[in-house]
Amino acid sequence: FLAFYTPEPRCSSMCKLYKYPALGQNQTVACKSFFQADRVEMLWNKRGSGLLLLTSTEVDKSGASYYGNQAVHFMATKGDTCSVPLSKEGPVHCVKWSPKATEFVVVYGFMPSKAALYNLKCDVVFDFGEGPRNCAYFNPFGNLIALAGFGNLPGAVEVWDVSKREKLTSLKCADTTVFEWHPNGEWFVTATTAPRLRISNGFKVYHYSGALLHETMWPQGQELLGIEWQQFSDKTFSEPKITKAKHEGIKSSQPEASKKAYTPPHLRLLKEGKNPEKYLPQPSIPGLAPTAPAGGVNGNKRNNKNKQRSARKDVNVVNGGDADSAPTEVVDQAAPVARQSPVFVAADERRPQNTPRQKYQPDNAADQPPNSHGQGQPNGQHISDKERKIRSVAKKLSDIKKLKVRRSQGENLELNQLNKIKMEAQYLDELKALKQSA
Repeated sequence: FLAFYTPEPRCSSMCKLYKYPALGQNQTVACKSFFQADRVEMLWNKRGSGLLLLTSTEVDKSGASYYGNQAVHFMATKGDTCSVPLSKEGPVHCVKWSPKATEFVVVYGFMPSKAALYNLKCDVVFDFGEGPRNCAYFNPFGNLIALAGFGNLPGAVEVWDVSKREKLTSLKCADTTVFEWHPNGEWFVTATTAPRLRISNGFKVYHYSGALLHETMWPQGQELLGIEWQQFSDKTFSEPKITKAKHEGIKSSQPEASKKAYTPPHLRLLKEGKNPEKYLPQPSIPGLAPTAPAGGVNGNKRNNKNKQRSARKDVNVVNGGDADSAPTEVVDQAAPVARQSPVFVAADERRPQNTPRQKYQPDNAADQPPNSHGQGQPNGQHISDKERKIRSVAKKLSDIKKLKVRRSQGENLELNQLNKIKMEAQYLDELKALKQSA
């Protein structure tokens, strides 16, 4: 038999079936017309008695799909024709004939796609349901079918018993570029090959029950270009009897991907019931003198300005919070280091008295001794470690008070904020102990 497709841009396209050598215009065996077909893919069954037409258009005029529109039609050498009904919108991913030539499977629809088994009357004899799949593979005897999702899908594989209409197993074969059944109908091979993928090349052999029978991985830097089973004559193997018994296999050498959901680092301690504040980096070690700034004399100007503002705040706290009692300008932190260097001293001696630098310095700036702590505090005054701890604990208690107000107003707080409220009693005891020892 011969099938001829005639495209018609302005009206319906047509496919005609002839029996060779009778190719006359009035000797047509079957004729099927259809709309919206820029190209047609023809799929004959093994006996040559049935033909499937996968029609497609480059552009979907309705705008429902970016990849155009697709449909499936059936023609028989007996003269029967019909359109295959598809119950879900979307592209047709795969159409395969069963080796028995009496059934065919169609995988279609937007993800998760549907898969259905049809007879020669285009009736649905079994619905495989929905799932992440875009491929279908019958074994050589047609009593097993593997539904898989390869390419941009994660590689899930389902093996079904076609005669009993039941699923035997599910497994995951990630990065698969080649899938092929063995001629005995019981094993299948999955492989990762180049140039589709150039890393993790290799192949694995499975039993239809899902057991891994063999695994060979190519060394890093080497590529596997292709793989296929040795072919045998049709009568070498008989149709296998399908059972649900689990076959004994081996363990894969490839590491399995973690099935746990990703948890951000700042939430891992909260899930374990720990207080994250204990594990946060501390600004300084109690009892250890603060180190000199990394910038030195020629350090970052922005950091120097921030330190000067911090020094002014410390002065205000020492003087009772009176802003007028603080000096008009804090001496630059680099000044003590500059006095120790003869180069800077010589430069200061040569500087005229009417330079802008002396205009903003206090009159007694030269008489004041350099501050050993580098904080620019007047008269050598500075905040002790104990006072800093008191201020830190007081700030935490103030934050807890604000959180309790927000909670009383009906606002939902985070887990770390609730843990902070629970530590209020601990902070109160710590503040009381610090004040008693002061």
